[in-house]
Amino acid sequence: MRALIEFKDKRTILNVMEQASLDVYHIVRELSFLEGARLERIYNKGDTYYLHFYKGKEYVLKLWPGRGLYLTEKEEREQVPSNFCMLLRKYLRNKKLRKISQLDMERIVIFEIGGHKLIFEVMRPGNIILCDEDLNIIFPLHIQNFGTRWVKPRTPYQPPPPTKKLEDAKKSERKDVVRFLAVDMGFGGRYAEEICALAGVKKTKSPRELSDEEIEKIRRAIEELKEKGVRPLVMNGVVLPFPFKSMRGEGKRFETLSEAYDSLAEEKKEEREIVIDYKEHERKAKEYKEKAEYIIENFGELEEIFNALRKRISEYGWYGVDEFLEHFGRRIDSYDPEKRAVVIDGIELSLERSLGENLNLYYDLAKKYERKAERAKQVVVKKEEKPKVKKEKRKKKWYEKFHWFISSEGFLVISGRDAKQNEILIRKYMEPNDLVLHADVHGSPFTLIKNGKEAGEKTIQEAAQNTVNYSKAWKMGYGAVDVFCVSPHQIGLAPPSGMYMPKGSFMIKGKKKYVKDVKPELAVGRSEGEVIAGPRSAIRKQTKHYVLTYPGDEEPEELAEEIAKILGVGAEEVIKVLPGKSRLWR
Repeated sequence: MRALIEFKDKRTILNVMEQASLDVYHIVRELSFLEGARLERIYNKGDTYYLHFYKGKEYVLKLWPGRGLYLTEKEEREQVPSNFCMLLRKYLRNKKLRKISQLDMERIVIFEIGGHKLIFEVMRPGNIILCDEDLNIIFPLHIQNFGTRWVKPRTPYQPPPPTKKLEDAKKSERKDVVRFLAVDMGFGGRYAEEICALAGVKKTKSPRELSDEEIEKIRRAIEELKEKGVRPLVMNGVVLPFPFKSMRGEGKRFETLSEAYDSLAEEKKEEREIVIDYKEHERKAKEYKEKAEYIIENFGELEEIFNALRKRISEYGWYGVDEFLEHFGRRIDSYDPEKRAVVIDGIELSLERSLGENLNLYYDLAKKYERKAERAKQVVVKKEEKPKVKKEKRKKKWYEKFHWFISSEGFLVISGRDAKQNEILIRKYMEPNDLVLHADVHGSPFTLIKNGKEAGEKTIQEAAQNTVNYSKAWKMGYGAVDVFCVSPHQIGLAPPSGMYMPKGSFMIKGKKKYVKDVKPELAVGRSEGEVIAGPRSAIRKQTKHYVLTYPGDEEPEELAEEIAKILGVGAEEVIKVLPGKSRLWR
């Protein structure tokens, strides 16, 4: 039977995203590859912090206090960083992440960065706490007093009281096993149900009645959930590290837990303005109003039954109530001693109130849902006036973080944007069948022609021109520059003994093949709504919509605005491909 007093559903993006202790366990294992990475930048949006680590490439770690942590591609920033953000930059910037670990099986993660420890408390209300090597608090995001512990500067860090152990089950006051696992042991509802399902233990069983054999089965189920291979998915609006025996349905699969959390967070963000089904509110308002009107129409009869039942229960309790109810025939449908409620003629009435008070309650509920229906209608009207079209985001290819183009012969050509990218390009992406190019000038990118040993002279000429375009030759206004081309085996990754090579530099061994007098010229075009850039012969093979640029005096920002208007694209995308001060061919 339905409860008379309604409980609001408080599930939101926040608690849907909240990570349980086993979620934290698996995400920490996933993030362990970041150990050894350098923390380069720190930003915040409110209480959410974004840590930019570099290890071969950049990774952005989102710390969402009270919710969880994961790598993200959807960063938000305050225009002015918080004082705590500035403090973290002062102590942690450019330091190495030595270790990331979970404190026991608690929802607490410890980052050892340089000579400091950054403690991230996932459980609500959440906190980020900067400590020294000995866990003395330098400063927390929030100063907190929980009665049993203080979180404040110049005091030792004290974790919250530990969760209960499985051995405590037989002393638990919880009603059933699933609540003991979810609340007392901190596994949360989803994992508690899955543990019971794997162990073959009835979740409604009292924890005090568990046998030693059942406790051992639960222990093994917990270990199984810790050691199980991760196959992330989003199912029924929550992230799971792998399919659950206790949950049915098809989930959306992801490569990593971070991708799953990031996708769900974005999805829930878009659902914040939900168009509420106002018809459901109208239905409830009508139902409560009809019940109130029925009580008024039959008030005398209902009051006689209701008062007689209240008197009988107050004098003798609920014992023998079934025989007493037989006097009233079928008018009493059911009763609930726990809620002290009875259903008469299909209407639930609370025995804690008089019949008149129950009547007023139904009228209040009817008015409440009438107001909700009206507000929901207004939301629907606004949605219809301003339809929101969800734009599908194209997933970027790995090479799009570099300068790149497709040659007129169909080969992928990639150039580094700076010394760091030169290093990555040669050490990580160079393969034996590629060709490597470099301009004969200080300040040139390294360029790879993927599978370049199969490429013709036309592709090599185009790759040479793009190498010159993004070298110092463009900024210095040189008319022409020579470019050399070598095979990967001619690249020396380490300097000879006693010598030093700057970052992004390599030794070249053996004979070089030269492309002489290469003139800088960059075509900027639009293809399938996106900006592309490269040599003229390569770009015009892909689109008719392009302009030609040369070294000049116009600032990149100003020229990007002009090119964007010509091509019908965003200026911020154009500026990414311009090598420096330039001019348009007119």
